[in-house]
Amino acid sequence: QISRIIDNGHGYVVDGDVYFSVPSLGDYGSLSGRKQDDNRAGERVTVDERKRDPADFALWKAKKEGEPFWESPWGQGRPGW
Repeated sequence: QISRIIDNGHGYVVDGDVYFSVPSLGDYGSLSGRKQDDNRAGERVTVDERKRDPADFALWKAKKEGEPFWESPWGQGRPGW
């Protein structure tokens, strides 16, 4: 499914991590009724400077030492959630 998201222009790869591009989906947040302007990036965690937009979120995270991992088209890693 992540490959389809990338192929449809809603995801991108950075150093083995895969991010969902929130601005690529014009009605993102409509299901929850939230507006992107109401979100405050960096409130809970530091914003990863490699992301194209602070609202983007990880779909897949590259392997880190000591963490469980699986093989993927983007290298060894784990789901981003």
